[in-house]
Amino acid sequence: MKKFLLSLLWLSTLVPAWAQTLDEVRRETLSVPERLGGVQSVQALHRDVSARPPKGYKPFSVSHYGRHGARYVTNALIYERVHDVLETADREGNLTPLGDSLRAMYAAVYPRLTRHNGDLTAVGQAQHRQIAADMLADYPEVFSARPVATARATTVPRCIMSMASFLEEWARRKPDLRVESSAAAAYLPILNPYDLTNPELDAEGARTLRMDPWGRGYERYRATLFDAGVFASRLFLRPEAVRKVCSPLRFAIDLHYVSSLSSSMDFEGSDFSAFYTEDERFAMWEMDNILFYMEEGPGLEGNHRQPLLLWPLLEDFIETAETDVRDGRPSVRLRFGHDMPLMGLLSLMGVEEWSRPAKDWPDVKRVWQNWRIPMASHLEMVLYRNRRSDEVLVKFLLNNEPLALPLEPFDGPYYRWTEVRDHYRKVLSEAREQLARPACNRLFSIENKVDGHPMQAFSIRQDTVYVVNDGGLCRTWSLRDGRQTGQFMLGCAHPTLHGGNADFSTDGLLYVSGDLTTKACYVERVTAAGSEWVQTLTFALDNGYGGSQVVLDRERARIVYMQRENRDIKAPDNRFHLYEFRLPSATEGDLTFTEADVLREYVLDRYEPIYQGGSIHDGLLLLSHGVCPDEDGIVTGISGYDLATGKAVFQVDLSPVMPHEPQSVCVYDGKVYMNFNGRGFYEVILTGIKSGGEPKDNADLVFGL
Repeated sequence: MKKFLLSLLWLSTLVPAWAQTLDEVRRETLSVPERLGGVQSVQALHRDVSARPPKGYKPFSVSHYGRHGARYVTNALIYERVHDVLETADREGNLTPLGDSLRAMYAAVYPRLTRHNGDLTAVGQAQHRQIAADMLADYPEVFSARPVATARATTVPRCIMSMASFLEEWARRKPDLRVESSAAAAYLPILNPYDLTNPELDAEGARTLRMDPWGRGYERYRATLFDAGVFASRLFLRPEAVRKVCSPLRFAIDLHYVSSLSSSMDFEGSDFSAFYTEDERFAMWEMDNILFYMEEGPGLEGNHRQPLLLWPLLEDFIETAETDVRDGRPSVRLRFGHDMPLMGLLSLMGVEEWSRPAKDWPDVKRVWQNWRIPMASHLEMVLYRNRRSDEVLVKFLLNNEPLALPLEPFDGPYYRWTEVRDHYRKVLSEAREQLARPACNRLFSIENKVDGHPMQAFSIRQDTVYVVNDGGLCRTWSLRDGRQTGQFMLGCAHPTLHGGNADFSTDGLLYVSGDLTTKACYVERVTAAGSEWVQTLTFALDNGYGGSQVVLDRERARIVYMQRENRDIKAPDNRFHLYEFRLPSATEGDLTFTEADVLREYVLDRYEPIYQGGSIHDGLLLLSHGVCPDEDGIVTGISGYDLATGKAVFQVDLSPVMPHEPQSVCVYDGKVYMNFNGRGFYEVILTGIKSGGEPKDNADLVFGL
């Protein structure tokens, strides 16, 4: 009971960041000015003052991941760009008095900054020497037992120099300690899975790091946070002239980046924060904070895969420790890397605020603050053994502060090793499974119903998304930035038009089908501002079948008309019947197709209950299907059919990642897009496709994207 009460008391001292209000986050962030520099800041790292381990337990193993110490900017071109903007403005007489004072300040320190490309500073070296000294002092039992000691680093010079500074301090204080140290590209999959040169980084992870596709929404929100024109007008007489070198926003971001690193330098004069208002500095931090949340954290809904990529690092922690526990040997395992993997690891581990989802862009700062990973941040996993019972406990510390794990503690911040090991082995297994599944990346939200009429199919033309609602309302969005650009009624709008499918022809006509009473397809000439009804195609097939949906095969200039054999859309023994007709010109006027006009008739070899909209790409019919909530036997996802044979060639089950009803699927510019009721518009990454019963790694293997 005493241990239980002590554990509750310890947990009660933790005030999780995600429980704060937005105002509280702002006050906490502003209370320490360095925090506005985010991960670029240098902050004092306090020693662990938690209670000693339970009686009878002594440490025997320390496993560590350390971010490199204080450094210069990671791209020396930033120093050059700021310099070029200010000097060009000076030559052109484009500086205000405030701008001229900034130019003079920057010119004074520029010679000491230029050509430094992410190099470790003297401050960074001192940070790692101090951490090394603290580790020796905190765990004397480990180091007095002649531990097996290893140190690994990425090949980035600042990481190698951080490791060297750390080990030099050990050599000075404990010369008899032997450490096997190495830096190699071979360690990238473990020490920095996010590195774009990591051969094991999957394509989706790399795209997310390049802000694709979530960057569109981020840039829209960023524009609401910071007015680059107002900032530039205080420094430049003609702010737009700055564009000769870079945009005013790029200049503001670069200058703030340089200024945020002022505490990393061993000289004065590079703090330019006075040129920003407090609101501007906070906005700069929030913009940067969102980037880290999306690239390493839980991300917004549908953009959640990044922490999963850290499974090799978590596995290295757990399995190396298990080997040391089993072999009964004291050990020290050092790893030197970067801020991004450390954040991703904490998120994957489900630690405190690092794993909480945000509702939207403004909410990110409430659940995630990147300033909690300043320069030289480090994670320690310390193992303790009880000689009498041989039971092993473990404690995790981030920057010397104990972490709460998503498990019941044994005593305060101490957990049973077997429970931690088993829990994270399950996490590892689930992470690998999730990475093998498709991903749905949200691009923008779409209101599902307008005046009671739900969203149905969509199609894309010239980077504009046209979404049709039941009844004939058409709304448009920019695919590039997610802005809604228009809303109008189709010329064919009427109460029975369901809009089950919408498909553009090569000449820009929109074919809308899915009338609930008339087996017809309506042809519209649309723009982002309006629409004209130009043709009606009626299908008079005397077969008694249900449904009426048109998909265009643009490559063969044919209409593929879909019906179901049984009018009951949920009937398990149902079948798809497909009829191909020529694709007529709109100048031919209204037409009625009969059996005599059928060019080809065939049956697909598999039926999908509750089928939705579809499209044809490279000879494949892509069909969305499913409902929400799921019904027995109905798969929510995408199926692909080879139109040459009528055979199903793949199926993607999206229900584990997107438990919402899909409405349609479209391939545009080599990417697959879908819309989902109640959620919006998504890009779908088709990993884990099954073709002929065999798993496929990506869509390229199935239909040449």
